[in-house]
Amino acid sequence: MTYQFIHIETYSRKASTKQKPTKGKQKKDVEAKRNAREIIDEAIRREGNCPHVEAPEAPRFIVGNMETMENMEADIERNILAHHAKHGGRKLRSDAHVLLAGVVSVNREWADENPDLYKKWEADSVQYLQKKYGKNLRAVLMHDDEPNPHLHFYVYSEDEIDAKELHEGHKAMRQHKAMTKEAVIAHADAMRAFQSDYYEQVAHGVGLTRIGPGRERLSRKDWKQSKRVELERVRLTKAADDATHDMLANAADEEKKAVDIRRQLQNERTRVLSQLDNNIAHKKILLDEAKRQKAQGDKLRELEEELRKKAEHVAKATANLVEIPIPVIPKHIDPVVEYQPDYWSALDDAEAHQRKQQLNRSTNSNDGFSLG
Repeated sequence: MTYQFIHIETYSRKASTKQKPTKGKQKKDVEAKRNAREIIDEAIRREGNCPHVEAPEAPRFIVGNMETMENMEADIERNILAHHAKHGGRKLRSDAHVLLAGVVSVNREWADENPDLYKKWEADSVQYLQKKYGKNLRAVLMHDDEPNPHLHFYVYSEDEIDAKELHEGHKAMRQHKAMTKEAVIAHADAMRAFQSDYYEQVAHGVGLTRIGPGRERLSRKDWKQSKRVELERVRLTKAADDATHDMLANAADEEKKAVDIRRQLQNERTRVLSQLDNNIAHKKILLDEAKRQKAQGDKLRELEEELRKKAEHVAKATANLVEIPIPVIPKHIDPVVEYQPDYWSALDDAEAHQRKQQLNRSTNSNDGFSLG
């Protein structure tokens, strides 16, 4: 178990010549300030820029890459020129702060003992930085060649070239017109809020404490006890999270099964309804056909009855008819001429008698035909 560590600082293109006293009892010692280029070169392990590392190793990039780091200074310079061309005014001082850089670290012993929590810490830290700085987060890289593994991150904006506007402490101090006690307190309050925010969003979830034993003025025994309590809290929290995850996963599986069953039932219902519609349509066709055939049968029966009645009427009308033989007209007699009354009346008695005899002689008696 260990406590969190996150720190941010701003850097200029050219380091200020003013010296900043170092912390600790030796107030006379001073720490030389570094510029943005030196910070970048140390991060990428450029030779000669990391004397504090015995065996430098290439960093592992999580956001951005080596090209991003190599071109960072030139990109910042282009932003400054573009900003000056757009807004005019005095040129930006070379010692103005243009880059915000930070480091997030954990104890190696804790990382080795808790590999799963370490992975979560790294992923959650990167996610926290991405959410906090958005597109202004240009690179995040991991150094694993020092006593404790740590992340470095680099932030600058295209719209706000003053990096101190990206730093909570400096931004809070600027709310005061002078470097007063109130300004210093505002800076400290803002940075405490920054630390608390990181603790709530990242450190608390992996079991890191907000501050170490020295800041809380705890005895070694109490510190160890607090670590045990925190470790137990993390274990219980993880167990609860795992149980919740399993319950949600099971619920999701059951919901998926329920959805599948509902889909199957819906498909079956659709199929049955479709089959019923087809059956109803088929029955309607059969019913229409039966009606048509019935109507045709009724019409045929009406015709049959009508023909029967007509046949009865004809039979009654022809019941008393007598067959009359039809005489056979000889072929040599012209029925149109010789059977006309005017033909015989035009002849005198002698001529008529003579003609009748001729006809009678020429006609076979079996024909039953005679002109008398």
